Amino acid sequence: MTSSIVRICGAFVSRSPGGPLAWLLRIAVLVLLAATVAMPGHAVAATSNCTTSSSGSMTLGNVTVLPSTPIGALLGTPTSVSITFVCTNIPSVANGGNNLFIQAGNLAARDPMDTGANGIIYDTSIPGIGLKLTAADDQASASSCLRCGPGQAPGFEMGAVPRSNGRLTQTFTAQLMKTGAVTPGVLQGVQLMQFWWYEFGFTPSSGPMGTALTVNGGTSVSVVGCSVDTGSQNMTVTMPNVSTSALKTQGAVAGRTRFNINLTCQPGTTASINFATTNAFNNANGIIAPSGMGYAANIGIQLLNGTASAPVPFNTAQSMGSTPSGAWSLPFHVQYYRTSASAITSGNVRGTLTFTMTYQ
Repeated sequence: MTSSIVRICGAFVSRSPGGPLAWLLRIAVLVLLAATVAMPGHAVAATSNCTTSSSGSMTLGNVTVLPSTPIGALLGTPTSVSITFVCTNIPSVANGGNNLFIQAGNLAARDPMDTGANGIIYDTSIPGIGLKLTAADDQASASSCLRCGPGQAPGFEMGAVPRSNGRLTQTFTAQLMKTGAVTPGVLQGVQLMQFWWYEFGFTPSSGPMGTALTVNGGTSVSVVGCSVDTGSQNMTVTMPNVSTSALKTQGAVAGRTRFNINLTCQPGTTASINFATTNAFNNANGIIAPSGMGYAANIGIQLLNGTASAPVPFNTAQSMGSTPSGAWSLPFHVQYYRTSASAITSGNVRGTLTFTMTYQ
């Protein structure tokens, strides 16, 4: 719309005597224009703004890592948090406005295993432990591009904020991951990322917003020095047949048989083993009592160390030394043991042992 003011000023002059009629009209026209022009377009759009309406703090549970756990395996229970971004005065399409987008940026240090896609793997400062972060509806990544993070920094874009309600919710899920040989430690609190917003094609990134995505400290990562191989978890040791004449006196032994407890270990701990039985004849000398009715009378089973040079006492921790990296085979022996001066009879002999591995 245009408005104007027009003023016209004139003079009438009579004819000169004796001459032709002459009219002189002098017209001065003064045109003053005062205009206000409102053009449709983005220039008069209201100022947009985006904030967060929820906390972005997560606390992970403690985890214990087995030596057999493969690199790349996720550990413990995943923890999730949802952050809602609320935007006001989103430019209208009618006025030439574009969508508002939410960006993640200022990413914390990333683990060498991070590829920049399918989630982000952060460094935790605990050797062998990373933190993997995934997101939905838009997958988290550590990509570097024009629209990834503010100033083309590594980050990711979470899509357009719906004009219908001005709210965009993103759910983040964090879980620890084995990335190498693990050293026990405690996770320190870390800020994983911050958030910005921008209007596509018109404004640079604005932020960071008040809420950041963080992981609280205090999560403990412990390791089990060794895991028992499947074949050693419930093993049967078969001893040879021997004659009763080989066990003539009380305390006589025969049928010595070797067996191995096979483990898979990671270095850095000191292992101990403790044997126990519910049917001991002599704890100090590692002798299992005779089995009872239906079995060979007065014949027990004795447990010996790896060199068969000494008995292994029950209910007493035996140091096995430092754990190696990888396979570890612990040798032991068993043998028949005559427990009484009373007569022995032929028959089967059996005994049951349990063992417990501890690490420091």
